[in-house]
Amino acid sequence: MRRSSIVVGVMALGCGAAPGGAADATSSGPGTTTGSSLPSTSADATVTGEGSSGPSTSADSTGVASAGTTATDTETDSTGEPGVPTVELRLITDQNRAHPRMYGGWGPHLRGVMRDAEGTQWFCADAGPSVLDNASILYFRRDGDRWSQVAQQPHLPGVQQNSASVLSGSTISTYSVNVATSTLEECNLDTQDLSSFACNTISIGGPYSTPPQSNYVGAALDPNGARVVWFTTVGGAGSGQFTYTYDFGGGWNGPIAWTLPGYNTFEYVRASFGAPNTVTWHGQLLLGAFPGGTFDPAIAETTLGQTPTLTPLGGDAPPLDVRTGADIWVDPQTGDQHAVAQATGSLAYYYRPGADSWANHTQPLHWFEDTFRARFVAPAAGGLALVRGSASGRSGVDVWIVDTVTGSIDWNAATVAEVPTAGVIGLSRPSGIYVEGATYQSVPVEGIEFALCGAYQESDEQLWHGSVVMR
Repeated sequence: MRRSSIVVGVMALGCGAAPGGAADATSSGPGTTTGSSLPSTSADATVTGEGSSGPSTSADSTGVASAGTTATDTETDSTGEPGVPTVELRLITDQNRAHPRMYGGWGPHLRGVMRDAEGTQWFCADAGPSVLDNASILYFRRDGDRWSQVAQQPHLPGVQQNSASVLSGSTISTYSVNVATSTLEECNLDTQDLSSFACNTISIGGPYSTPPQSNYVGAALDPNGARVVWFTTVGGAGSGQFTYTYDFGGGWNGPIAWTLPGYNTFEYVRASFGAPNTVTWHGQLLLGAFPGGTFDPAIAETTLGQTPTLTPLGGDAPPLDVRTGADIWVDPQTGDQHAVAQATGSLAYYYRPGADSWANHTQPLHWFEDTFRARFVAPAAGGLALVRGSASGRSGVDVWIVDTVTGSIDWNAATVAEVPTAGVIGLSRPSGIYVEGATYQSVPVEGIEFALCGAYQESDEQLWHGSVVMR
């Protein structure tokens, strides 16, 4: 692998919610690498860090610190393209929803760094006093070099855990399970008119009630802009249920309710689309009652309107215990699928060729040591990045960049950009990683953008935004 110093713009945002069955993961196997509208308020704190090449640091006239490079760092090729990226860290907020029983980085798949039709970046955060009360949505906007909270909208009473947000055109839609009214809630904000917002219950061919014990919501946009929302109904003795609904623009369809084959839940589910109407989910199966029971990562695939096909993933090799899906990316050009799953202190990478079945590819091809949290970023211009956070703090946060994706990825050949986290307590072992991705927004993904939430009970009240910039 090639290591370089990178520029990452980092802003503080809001993550949050309950620990649930999240898998903490330390060890390694073969093929491992270490590796209402409000007045605008902004967070001015900036942090400068150095990459592995040891650049100097400086602050420009805006007060934003940036990592400089030496002459040898900035060599260019014959096209004049810059050879080295740099990293900037910006705090968005230090008021993230975080409590002893509800760590700040819970549910990182539920929100991303989102871009509206004008190219402005947005981020949504939860606000509430406990895991039993998610009171409102906080909206953050990036203007130039600063992030600020520009609006706040209350949920309808009865929303407990975290909510899932997507941005279509200029409308941010946030979805929640309301446990008091047994309904699905949709809250909308017009990013062009911050006085235009509202929360309402979703009708699916008429009034719709979620079953008892429903939670673990998720949401995504497909390549044509269709909205997909899902949740899990926790069952006993392997009788859980996974339900999804979808809207092509004329109203919500379904719901499609799927009884899980022998499992209590399918939770912490994230999505990717290789083509319109065709979704791949990656999440965590639970067999038995939490906090006991056993956990396994799994892939579920379907065409919208149909019952999914489920494939549990393997790879357990004591002391490693692969427990939960970390992320999934389907290559829209080839249909190839790339997945990462959280193990005990490590991360497993899986690959499935587009024309094949996951049943033939259930074993990991690569292990990342000392890892808790990892997310894919797939810029529209091509290539793939994996943002990886350390479980212990020893290996920090880094971005693994592959310029061209053909078949399974040789991560040892990737360029690794180190994110400078030394100036922020606990950021070297983030409890949450959030990314700009095609499932969160209706416009193309412009670059490698992500956000970090600090370590549990150390700095998980903080969120930071990261941008990989070539200079």
